[in-house]
Amino acid sequence: MPRVYISYRSSDAAAARALYQRAVMVYGVSQVLVNPEVYLPQHRQMGEYIAQQMSTCQQAFIMIGPEWTGIDDLGCLRLSPADEPVHSEVATALEHVPQIVPVLVNGIRGLPAPDELPEDFHGLYKWTPVVMRDLNDLNQLIHPPTLFHSLRYMIGFEWLRLTPIQ
Repeated sequence: MPRVYISYRSSDAAAARALYQRAVMVYGVSQVLVNPEVYLPQHRQMGEYIAQQMSTCQQAFIMIGPEWTGIDDLGCLRLSPADEPVHSEVATALEHVPQIVPVLVNGIRGLPAPDELPEDFHGLYKWTPVVMRDLNDLNQLIHPPTLFHSLRYMIGFEWLRLTPIQ
């Protein structure tokens, strides 16, 4: 069973939530990591914590929507090292996770241009992006749950342990 990591911005939460629920149903809640800041121990640096969590992952889904790059509401460059946790998640995934899946959501049809990405993100270009237009496209990312997966999800009360995605 692969351990997976899902990186997303709040503007892409609906798509991330659908992917997260599918991954939890198929792999189990303990095998899907999302929102590391929720579990960040006191006195622990975010980037270090993300790297430690991601070191056991075999796959990372990087959700890329219209607001993934550019300038944020405060006038700061998105994806810069100060853009925690997204910068740490993507940079660490590219460095340590064996399989990266760029997931294009909310109308995005291609990866951002190289001049829109920090240099340490250019490794994204070696991975084939998947466009997720609707729930049917989830099948390209994670196979549909079987009856066994659905029963384990319901009987194991995994739906009670889902991390909130906002």
